[in-house]
Amino acid sequence: MAPRVHLLLCCALSLAAVVAAPVVWAGPVIHRYGIGGASDGSLGLFMSPGWYVVSWLATAPLLVLAAETVVRGHPWAATCCVTVAVFALAWVGTLPVWLRFFGTQEPVTFDALRMAACSYALLLVGAAVISVAWAFVTPTRSG
Repeated sequence: MAPRVHLLLCCALSLAAVVAAPVVWAGPVIHRYGIGGASDGSLGLFMSPGWYVVSWLATAPLLVLAAETVVRGHPWAATCCVTVAVFALAWVGTLPVWLRFFGTQEPVTFDALRMAACSYALLLVGAAVISVAWAFVTPTRSG
């Protein structure tokens, strides 16, 4: 397979993981309890900043490894690292949807969905910045 096609396929698989990860974590809860419920706007748009810092610090080694393997010419290894990191970020980002207290049977509110979507997007932007920054700092392989 040509290197360019190989890299494009790896990018496509990473993008598919970005879409699939929140569905894996939040999908079963939404399917089971539905969407609706009272929406009073009390949740805001984003989770607390601590969640972002912890998530980025926890996934930074995977993101750095992904950037390193791309620079060194191993896109499949990078795809695996990115996929694992994305699923971890989606687990944190979708907390407002799937974290249910005291066995509640209430539907998922629109506020929780909005907060999860905004938080997940912010987590992905931070992860992309970490990966790109490391790829620029790392010297390219000579050959």
